[in-house]
Amino acid sequence: MAKTDQTVSPQIIWAIVGTGILTETSMNVTFPDLMKQVNISLSVVQWLTTAYLLMVSLVMTTSAFLKAKFNPRQIFIIAIVAFLIGDIVAIMSHSFALLLVGRVIQGIGTGIITPLVFNIILENVPMARIGKYMGFGTMILSLAPAFGPIFGGVVAYYLGWREIFLLVLPVAFVSLVISIKTVPTEHIKNDAFRFDYVSFAMLAIAFTSFLWALSQLEHGHVSGMLFGLLIVAALAFAGFLYRAKHATRQFLNLGIFKVPALRFAMLGYVAYMFTNLMVNFAVPTFVQLSLGATTMIAGFALMPGSLAGHY
Repeated sequence: MAKTDQTVSPQIIWAIVGTGILTETSMNVTFPDLMKQVNISLSVVQWLTTAYLLMVSLVMTTSAFLKAKFNPRQIFIIAIVAFLIGDIVAIMSHSFALLLVGRVIQGIGTGIITPLVFNIILENVPMARIGKYMGFGTMILSLAPAFGPIFGGVVAYYLGWREIFLLVLPVAFVSLVISIKTVPTEHIKNDAFRFDYVSFAMLAIAFTSFLWALSQLEHGHVSGMLFGLLIVAALAFAGFLYRAKHATRQFLNLGIFKVPALRFAMLGYVAYMFTNLMVNFAVPTFVQLSLGATTMIAGFALMPGSLAGHY
């Protein structure tokens, strides 16, 4: 399809749908049950979602490198294989540590595939219709965090938390079949592109240390470890910013934040995602631990907000 054409190929539409089918927050409603089963605290069990989203965020920063080395279909296959491996590890896990490993591997797949959705749109949709399809792609990607707790609550109530991952398997395979046939293979390879491992490591240390520090605030306790982690996060992030300005290899182009419109749009999006993820975590946990509700009721407690957010 020529991008100057005002029509959008059905293959591109299916490619957007296929690359957007993944999960995020369906485990949130199972936290109280997992806390009892494996005898861990809320600050520990929440890492099932926190570590997943952390890995998604970090892996998304590698999208420029992946795009330079692989075509879109290859990138998708790498992502879906990582997601399937993580899903199978979670299904077979008999300890919290192994379940956490499975979620982290799933996060790698999601982090790879999320930018791919928008790359497909920007490279294959006519300029006059990009806004419409960017909204379409965003809607598909936002369905998972919005409806994940409802799905997780119903499945956990009738079957169990392990079946959440089991039922996701066929969905992932359907996504694989759809996208292998529809995701474009056109690609201009850039062998000169070199990945900046130092910048990536600094950003990973900064994000991980900061989130680890926040997890130390359970019950309002302030410890020396908390301050130590915050210092490590600050130093790592400062090193990342310094390298972003002076390194010969560009990891992330921070210059785009000089555009006022982008800064304001980003603040709105960050506020939306912060509120969305916070509510998806806090409400099901509160409903179960404080009100004694089941996982199904906890999941459906989020339905009004989910429906309103996608109206």
